[in-house]
Amino acid sequence: NFWQDDTHVRGLWRRASVESYRSGEPEWESLIDFDQLAKDEDENWVYGHIACLSPEYRHCMVEVSHGGKDASVWREFDTSTKQFVEGGFFLPEAKSSVAWLDEGTLLVGTDLGEGSLTEAGYPRKLVRLGRRAALATAPVHFEGEVSDVAMFPRVEHDGDIAHVFVHRSVSFFDTEYYYSPGASGEQQKLPVP
Repeated sequence: NFWQDDTHVRGLWRRASVESYRSGEPEWESLIDFDQLAKDEDENWVYGHIACLSPEYRHCMVEVSHGGKDASVWREFDTSTKQFVEGGFFLPEAKSSVAWLDEGTLLVGTDLGEGSLTEAGYPRKLVRLGRRAALATAPVHFEGEVSDVAMFPRVEHDGDIAHVFVHRSVSFFDTEYYYSPGASGEQQKLPVP
């Protein structure tokens, strides 16, 4: 749950057990106090998104931006220790999106240098980034066109199977959807409008 009030202007990322939540009086446990994080790191951090690896939801990527701009930084967070992971996954400031393939691999769309962005300034390539691997040499998973708007990864886990989806925004109004069971399979375009 992301919560803001007069005391927590930048917000709290918090959780409660299912039982506690269903009781109608959740017992909230704070994971990240974004006001305190901004103060501790002397940064104008604004909360963006959070992507966690199911079913444990221990390994999470947390997005923060400087002052709320479109470009953001992604950092790995461990919900069991309630700390950012030292030496963990990190994406420098860019218009990025992430999805977990497994504990040691992310599917990433980000600025990879010359030729990696669309004309709209968003990623046109998705790469498989291994833990402690260099972003610059990560293998390409999917590549769109420069004329596209953006590529976005999505992964849904069902037991040991990672259902990998790519959302290819070919315009602001049209999206193509691709799917593969696992990260190594060829992406098949789905017959949906």
